[in-house]
Amino acid sequence: MLTLVNLDHYCAVVTQWKDRMTQALANGIRRYRQERRMSTQQLADRTAELGMPIQRSVLANLENGRRGSVSVAELLILAAALGAAPIDLLYPVGLEEQIEMLPGRMADSLGVVSWFCGDLKLDLADESTALRMPGAGEESNIYLIRYHIGLLDRLRAHEPEAARARADAFAAVAAAEAVAAEAKAHSQARTPEAAEVWEAREVALREARDAAAAKAEAVISEAAYRETVLDEWIDFMREPLRRTRAEMRRRGMLLPAVPPRLGLGEEDPGPASGEDAARAEETR
Repeated sequence: MLTLVNLDHYCAVVTQWKDRMTQALANGIRRYRQERRMSTQQLADRTAELGMPIQRSVLANLENGRRGSVSVAELLILAAALGAAPIDLLYPVGLEEQIEMLPGRMADSLGVVSWFCGDLKLDLADESTALRMPGAGEESNIYLIRYHIGLLDRLRAHEPEAARARADAFAAVAAAEAVAAEAKAHSQARTPEAAEVWEAREVALREARDAAAAKAEAVISEAAYRETVLDEWIDFMREPLRRTRAEMRRRGMLLPAVPPRLGLGEEDPGPASGEDAARAEETR
């Protein structure tokens, strides 16, 4: 179904939005430049040092609204020259609650940034604008990489806990065995000449032996619990990790290394070839 539109009105709306985006970017550049106490000439000199000179007159025209566009390369070099994130120059996050992300379409500033950075999916229906979590196959490459990293980070968080618990268990068992051995040796070396002293020492060692055994039992139980938590997390993450890596391989992305203990059964940990990716796309 085709819909007739007023092309003059549409072009005017788009042009006005482009101008507003450029001006918002110019405001961000000016704000960071002033915070850094840099003159326009100093900023121009810094861009030259970084390998892409932008003349002072160009910067002045941009900040004064006399220049209607900024290239991606210029945005990146200016962000580097100002020591700012490119996204902070582009979007006034924290300064405005909503941003005109597309012509006439407003959205929460953090949501817009999340969309720009590939964390959210944009749905456009008529005049409505909705940002949501991506579904399977809709994720951006950045989203897949971050998700993959997050799974492995959780694993790395559990592994030290399990390792410390194992070490504590070994130490507690060794301490309990040492106290038990001392108590046994004392019991076998009873001397009538010092009966009272021996009896007191016997009671003290027996109590120490029992306390050490109880502590060792508790520490062993904690170690077993930590190992169970680690094993359960590995079982839980194995399938989503496989799905994520399969999607990354389908797209021809580089696959990060994973610990062998995960047992993913991957014969080829590298990226899929173009032919493999195309075949996967056909069967998807």
